Amino acid sequence: MVGGGVIQQLLRRKLQSQSVATPVLSWLSSKKVKEEAGSAGFRAFALMGAGITGLLSFSTVASADEAEHGLESPHYPWPHDGILSSYDHASIRRGHQVYQQVCASCHSMSLISYRDLVGVAYTEEEAKAM
Repeated sequence: MVGGGVIQQLLRRKLQSQSVATPVLSWLSSKKVKEEAGSAGFRAFALMGAGITGLLSFSTVASADEAEHGLESPHYPWPHDGILSSYDHASIRRGHQVYQQVCASCHSMSLISYRDLVGVAYTEEEAKAM
């Protein structure tokens, strides 16, 4: 596109130097410049319209996706909520008991060592008994 514009300018200069082609060249170049300006304006308008349409369609998809998830869950003040907070020993024991009674039939605990629970939720004797 840029190369064509340079070639067109060189041809225009060459033909302007010749006396016979000057009126025809000026008429053609003025008509072509007007067409190019209108075409460029239409292209810019079309690109802007496509961009706005894309943004609007993306925003409606995002809002529809949020609507699928339902209501947002309420925030409860958990005692272990925070950077330096941790679970208490009783809740760890309850969780392990639920695992043994419900989850252990299908899920293994092969990646967890019982020695990691010593001092946190169980004593050494209780861990050995498991």
